[in-house]
Amino acid sequence: MNENKIKTAAPRSVPISKIAPEVLRQGGSISFIATGNSMWPHIRNGDGIRAVPLRNRTTLKIGWVIVYLIPEGQLVVHRIVGKAEGDLYGVRGDASTGNLELVPRQAVLGRVVTRERHGRTVDLASTTRELEGRLIAHSGAVRVYLERFLRVMLKPLSRKRG
Repeated sequence: MNENKIKTAAPRSVPISKIAPEVLRQGGSISFIATGNSMWPHIRNGDGIRAVPLRNRTTLKIGWVIVYLIPEGQLVVHRIVGKAEGDLYGVRGDASTGNLELVPRQAVLGRVVTRERHGRTVDLASTTRELEGRLIAHSGAVRVYLERFLRVMLKPLSRKRG
């Protein structure tokens, strides 16, 4: 009796940065867990996010949260906060007060359209969230400092209630 045995390889993790570019370029969407705090408080470490591909002629808009590939081969999720010359876009994490990073249009793989936290999904492509994104993009460092100030001021109040 000839038994056919199927050999299986041990499962291994593949970094999202290795598969996401091809999936998005082929028209698929990706979902993954955000790591890091650069987009805090709007996207936090551990939030689930979903990105969809962009069509070649899609005009990127200020306020959109995008997924792009940096030359080192890493995926980055940041917000478009300005348009530079040609096909360059200024991007920055929401928690950053530093300089803009210039990203060429061809490095942009997709747009983040949903965020999930504690079982609640937020549609970042809704009209309301797009408006919020534009306000965040235009308020820059002033907003970051104001948010930090308010958190410090409101922290004692939340302790008194609890």
